Amino acid sequence: MVELKSVQDPSLPAPFVPASVFPGVLQSATYWSASSGAENPPDAWVVGFSGGLVGFFVKASSSSGRAWCVRGPMQESVY
Repeated sequence: MVELKSVQDPSLPAPFVPASVFPGVLQSATYWSASSGAENPPDAWVVGFSGGLVGFFVKASSSSGRAWCVRGPMQESVY
């Protein structure tokens, strides 16, 4: 979850990511992280890009969402 949240730049307008680096990020979408909840493994971390929401959803729920594979924090010098 930390890696996914790290792509957001709070100084930018929603979806809080540089469009030149991440074109096509849906502002209204919630993106799933691969990180499970420490206290409740059936949950997974999610990040909402419309308002910066960070929370948990149940993996087996009927909620659909997008997945975003992130391997590490963004370096500001990249953009």
